[in-house]
Amino acid sequence: MAVILPVVPNVIQSKLRWTVGTDSTCWSHFFWKYTGGPPLASDLATFANGIQAKWGLNMNPLQRTDVVLTEVINLDLSTRATAPGTWTGTNAGTRTGTALPAQTCALVNCYIGRRYRGGKPRLYLPLGNAADVTAPQAWGSSFISVFGGNFTNFLNAVFGNAVGTATISTWVNVSYYDSKTLRVTPVVDNIAAYALNSIPGSQRRRMNR
Repeated sequence: MAVILPVVPNVIQSKLRWTVGTDSTCWSHFFWKYTGGPPLASDLATFANGIQAKWGLNMNPLQRTDVVLTEVINLDLSTRATAPGTWTGTNAGTRTGTALPAQTCALVNCYIGRRYRGGKPRLYLPLGNAADVTAPQAWGSSFISVFGGNFTNFLNAVFGNAVGTATISTWVNVSYYDSKTLRVTPVVDNIAAYALNSIPGSQRRRMNR
């Protein structure tokens, strides 16, 4: 039986879906705090289109040509009554060169003001090619530097966006569980800083295993 998660006031979840090689179900999730609102489904769809465009402008240079953003789904977590807003299409990367194994990811460590068991929020992104890895366990310094600038530009392009009467203010993390217990009220933490882990991450399921 599916777990019904509690509502999260003034937060939009953006689910980005990529095709990586033959795997069409590679997902990464963002959570955005907003002021004002609430947005309508049509507002969420417009915002989804904006996210894919901003991603393409800033991040496609780090995304291989065989990695394609195909869907952005936006959910207003403050209510179950509003339908998702979705963009679907084809937004392929422009980075040429030898591909990395499909499981290799750019792992973004996110830092919040609260400590909890299990570490910190993480984001796994299908970026980079073989030339960007300068050692078996290390991204090159140039890739790390370019990622930092481009990813910051992407975030800054999202902040301040109007989603109907809502305005995107902050990138946040949402914690639904305390250990294995579902919280009555989810905890929302602002992401105060982030950094690309110098060691490439891994998502084994992207190998279609």
